[in-house]
Amino acid sequence: PEPEAPPERLLIKKLGREFLIQTSDIEWVEASGNYANLHLNGTVYPMRITMDKLEKLLPSNFVRIHRSTIINLTQVRDIQPLDTGDYQVNLHNQPNLTLSRRYRENFKALLSLA
Repeated sequence: PEPEAPPERLLIKKLGREFLIQTSDIEWVEASGNYANLHLNGTVYPMRITMDKLEKLLPSNFVRIHRSTIINLTQVRDIQPLDTGDYQVNLHNQPNLTLSRRYRENFKALLSLA
């Protein structure tokens, strides 16, 4: 059997309404308790899901860079090393995010393929 293709859209409930979100529009995701906050065009959509489950659900251009952060590789502008051994990842429309040492090798490998 072939593995299931990642969904092109996610159904998000927010403020009593339901929104269909294109996965390609997601810039980055941050963990917040039992929720994952999806960041799209300056708007945050909370989704009740674990980061592990969401990471497996999203397409291959999404990568975990921190225990609490997943980013869309197409949004990466540049990365800068920090004195701590971590890296700072700069996205096109976002504040700087931290790439922890734990996820660095996988991130760099995926970035070189993108």
